[in-house]
Amino acid sequence: MYTRVIAGPIALCLLTLPTRAAQRKGYRVTAYNGDTQEWTIINYGTFDSGYQVKKLVVQCKWFEDTDGSQTYGPEACGLRVGQFFRFKPNLLDPNAPLLNVDDLGDTLLITEGTVNRNTKQVFRIVSEELVSPTGR
Repeated sequence: MYTRVIAGPIALCLLTLPTRAAQRKGYRVTAYNGDTQEWTIINYGTFDSGYQVKKLVVQCKWFEDTDGSQTYGPEACGLRVGQFFRFKPNLLDPNAPLLNVDDLGDTLLITEGTVNRNTKQVFRIVSEELVSPTGR
């Protein structure tokens, strides 16, 4: 009797692990082209009522530092290939870490820091394509 009670939840956990791992959400920087000054970013998430993977090619429009000073142009932003961005909500503590990525039509906005002191990287979306409607 105890074996069945314990084995059921364990089996359920093992069966759901691959699904949860495959359905990660966030943005991964996968490439940078120095000739065109464009970044390739893979966006994992739920769009149009289903889990999907999208490939974005973006170019920096401008960067804003913590003092509000802005630097314009394709060389102003500083992403790292391999970097992964996952939304970290911060609504109550203005000094807690903040990370937000907004896809605003033809613009991608990455905000990092805290509510009180943050940096912004603003990118023009050059192209966007659906890589996999199921995330596989």
